[in-house]
Amino acid sequence: MSDANSESGTTPKTLAEKVNYLLTKAIPPGEEIPSDRQICEAINADAGRTVISHVTFGKLRKGTQTETSDERLDAISDYFGVNRRFLRTSEEEAVRDIAEQLSFLASIGSGDITGAAGRGADVRGLSPDLLAYVNDLVKQVQEHGIPGPEDLLGTADSD
Repeated sequence: MSDANSESGTTPKTLAEKVNYLLTKAIPPGEEIPSDRQICEAINADAGRTVISHVTFGKLRKGTQTETSDERLDAISDYFGVNRRFLRTSEEEAVRDIAEQLSFLASIGSGDITGAAGRGADVRGLSPDLLAYVNDLVKQVQEHGIPGPEDLLGTADSD
């Protein structure tokens, strides 16, 4: 399945889109994306028993199986380090929030952002709206460069 949904800026909606999104966004930059078998071996080793097979994970990733148990969702979420709500198709707001957080973390990992502090931050970090704003700013700078003083002069009101 293509990862076009995340490249175009839309939020992944189906379980398959979310799993594929995690495979491309939650794996640290420069690391090879693990196979279905490697993911399931790690999940099962962490659980100390078989929770999911690579066949089932592959079906979830490809979209040929659209639902699974809460236990499997928990295990997959734990593997990728995201809240289980991300994998729930009925909780679009949670998916948007986590997608923004992953995008923000990717910007930090790539060096586009070197630190963050904001008035919108609380114990859980920056708000989803603030993260979206920061992600948008990073994208604008990547596309157009850092604005200089001459860019800002045109926006000032004249008397």
